[in-house]
Amino acid sequence: MRISAKSLVYMVCVLAVGIVGWIMGLATVYLLGEILHELAGALEYALEIDWRALRMEFSARSPELASLIIGQVLILAFVLLARNRIEIGAETAG
Repeated sequence: MRISAKSLVYMVCVLAVGIVGWIMGLATVYLLGEILHELAGALEYALEIDWRALRMEFSARSPELASLIIGQVLILAFVLLARNRIEIGAETAG
């Protein structure tokens, strides 16, 4: 049973990608092991939330958020209306 050159190239490429992924996984585990205590400290600091500041930020951004949501709803409505017109046009034509 012979393997074609094309299949051999594919197998080598898959092996190369697999080995590179394996090496990257090992490096990630090693680096996470080295800086795990720093990550834990940063996470502990990040979880301290100033609720008053968060509420003030949300109240300042709420008009922006509302306009974003309204814009998305309008775009969806236009798409649905155009879709209905296309379907009605197809029914009357056919």
